Formats: sequence, C-alpha cells, structure tokens
Amino acid sequence: MPNAVRVHKRTAAQQVVEILADRIRCGEYAVEMRLPSEDGLAEELGVSRTTIRSALDVLAAQHLVFRRHGVGTFVSNLSRIANPLNQAVLFQDLIRANGHEPGIQWLSTQVIQPDAALAKLLQIPADHPTLEVRKVFTADGEPVIYCANYIPFWVLGSSVLEQVIADPTTEEPLFGFLESPCGHRAVYFVATLCPERVADAGFEISSIDPGLPALKIDEIGYDERERPVVRSIHHYPGQRMNFVFVRRFNSAPLSF
Repeated sequence: MPNAVRVHKRTAAQQVVEILADRIRCGEYAVEMRLPSEDGLAEELGVSRTTIRSALDVLAAQHLVFRRHGVGTFVSNLSRIANPLNQAVLFQDLIRANGHEPGIQWLSTQVIQPDAALAKLLQIPADHPTLEVRKVFTADGEPVIYCANYIPFWVLGSSVLEQVIADPTTEEPLFGFLESPCGHRAVYFVATLCPERVADAGFEISSIDPGLPALKIDEIGYDERERPVVRSIHHYPGQRMNFVFVRRFNSAPLSF
C-alpha cells in the first residue's frame, strides 16, 4: 500500500483536492481512468470517506473528474486542458503544465492611493491605502506573463502589509496568501478580456516589440461574503501563452 499522505494546515478536503488534482495533472491518473474507490482513497490518505466524497465533489465541479452511477469516478477529458481560461489557476501551474519551469521576477512593491476607478472596483474609499505588487512570471527564464495585483489595506492589516513590503515573495502564491495570513479566501473571480498593445500595458518590456498585441485579463477576486479582495491585471504578449475555455449549454430549456 502507498505511504499515507499527511494532511495538515488546510482542511482535509482541500488537501485531498490538491493531492488528487496533482495526480491527474501529472498523468498518474490518466484520462478516462477510474480513480481508486472512496474507501481505498480514505485509507491511503488517512481521512474519512466523507472527506473523500467532498473532495471528489470539488474535482467534479472543476471538471477534472466525472461520475458514472454505480461504476465509479473517472478522470475527465477536460483535465487535459493546460490553460483553462474558465478557471482561476496559479500562473506557476499554468507555466508548469505547458512543460516549462516557472519563475517570478518582482518589479515593485508599494502602497498607493487608488484612483477613482480602482477604488470603485474594490469598493473602497478613494483614500484607502492599497498594496500594489508588480511582477513578471517567466517560463524557463523567458518572461511570459506581466502581472499587477492590488490588495486593499482592510484585507491585509498592518502586520501583513509590513511583511510584504519587507519581503514581496510572501505574496506568492496569491491564492494561499489571501487565505492565510490575510484570512480572506478568494472564492471566485470576475474577469474582463481584451487585446492591448504591449506599449499600453504599463510595464517596461524592453525585450518585446511595443507594438505587439497582448491579451489583457483584468479580474476582481471576491471572498465568501462577495467583497472584492484583490484586483489582478495580467498581460500575455504575443502568442507566448495560449488558453482554452469550455462553453456549455444551459441545462434549462430555451423559451421562444
């Protein structure tokens, strides 16, 4: 039997989701392969069957697995999509899923006073201090994603803000940072996509033609109480990163 995996810090179900998702993405669980039984997974991972069932519910909602009643749980074909545009995925995971070694270069970390547009999006007063972190994600050392994150002070608190200013690397991975130490897990994002020239992205990108088009994704992350906790703007110059998104029919009948 495989060695038991120790589950700690995050909830057991969250840890199991991460473990099983990693096995799917690395190919240990291949497409259309049936996963071990709930009892088998519970024994291996040292958690309850209820925890396993909750984790599988999450993976099914992410379209990584699907169920066949009375047969078992299987790896979905959709799990092969490396860059799922319809899911919030860490940039490091996107880059790694494309077969490259991810890296991060921090450009600047500072406290700003948000302009009217940013304050409106984050639902904060115009004079509310806001953390701005600008960075570049690399694939095998080549810059591929330019990112600017904006997190309001009420999400951070004084001690966390001081920590990030002193050491910007603590802000990554972003999802984990928002959950702990900030205590405001981002449960969903609302994103706007549009093309933009590299010259208009606001980054000093000397190695890239300023006239080159870039995909711009501008998104707001909301917590469990539907409060905006982060604005993230990222640019993907040229064709260095490609995305796929899944379009589904509404299951409700159409009226004419």
